[in-house]
Amino acid sequence: MMKFDLHRKVKDIQQTVSGGEKGEYVERKYRAMIAPEGLISFEVVDGESDLLICAQSDLTELAGISLAAARREILSYIDRDQVFLKSLVPVKVAENAPTIVREMAEASNAFNVGPMAAVAGVIAQRVGADLIKHSPRLLVENGGDIYIAGSGDKRVSIYAGDKFPFIDIIVKGKPDGIGICTSSATIGPSLSFGSADAVTVISRTAAMADAAATALANAVNSADDMDSVLQIAEESAEISGVVIAIEDRIGIWGDLKLA
Repeated sequence: MMKFDLHRKVKDIQQTVSGGEKGEYVERKYRAMIAPEGLISFEVVDGESDLLICAQSDLTELAGISLAAARREILSYIDRDQVFLKSLVPVKVAENAPTIVREMAEASNAFNVGPMAAVAGVIAQRVGADLIKHSPRLLVENGGDIYIAGSGDKRVSIYAGDKFPFIDIIVKGKPDGIGICTSSATIGPSLSFGSADAVTVISRTAAMADAAATALANAVNSADDMDSVLQIAEESAEISGVVIAIEDRIGIWGDLKLA
């Protein structure tokens, strides 16, 4: 069984791709806990993007090429559309926008958040999609946002601050991958309009999971909101599981279970 720690991502609206006033580097000590059995771990860094990848062979060179291409496409689009970078609500993108930009816009539209809410997840997803043909078992972690491929159960440890022990869950993997992403209002300088210690979402893609985690976390202002937010998750065709931690309560829904 694959086990890894899903730390709170440090994600300002601009940080992952283009830096920004609030962006700051936080040492990712949690990566010492990410050790899937039988996989090789390596890091790939390009600008503000810092990925940990676990694969069946050392794919550092290919991963670097993929990451650079993904960043280049996003940054090039941002150069001609600053609204895409700054908006906190969905925006229309150009018909000739790169695929990765359109994927961010799709996730943004699905959950009524700005497109940059999906940036960390979409980069993990893109690099994963480029590497999976070389490594059917694969994990790409981008500041706590995860793309993970391979069948079988995956054990995930969620850190939600000092009030909680690690929250261990079991999720079902898929050969073509799933996204597991988290948003927090209390850990790290992430932008969140809610008060949740952690909202973790499982979805078919990391871009969708990233945007969904942001949206759901924005809606959790107290433990009293937990039931209604879990209901929102249940009604979404894009969400297959969610974990919410706030105050002294933990709520879960979907195709997962506590370990």
